[in-house]
Amino acid sequence: MEEKSMKLTYRVNDRPSFGKVIVFAFQQLLAILAATIAVPTIIGNGMSQSAALFGAGVGTIVYLLFTRFRSPVFLGSSFAFIGSMFAAFAGAASAQAGYLWSYNRCGICRTCICSHRSNR
Repeated sequence: MEEKSMKLTYRVNDRPSFGKVIVFAFQQLLAILAATIAVPTIIGNGMSQSAALFGAGVGTIVYLLFTRFRSPVFLGSSFAFIGSMFAAFAGAASAQAGYLWSYNRCGICRTCICSHRSNR
């Protein structure tokens, strides 16, 4: 079997030019904002976009503290959790209980997985 090798555009220690960094940062900002704002809109139940942005910011800070800033990651909303959020709201006594259950479960899973990966 012939093994194909991938050529990376940037290696881990490489730094793109300042202009490219600005373009990449803007692209990342648009992707993050789109997901973080779209998920509360799809879920509904009185969930606001500002609460999602605030929660994403707090979650990111907590994650960075746990990993000692070794893994520069933004923890925003994810479309992967929409099904579990709908299920949590359907069985919850109130919307606030659904938010609490869903966010706690998602946050704990993400922190455990990402902490395990950063220790490798």
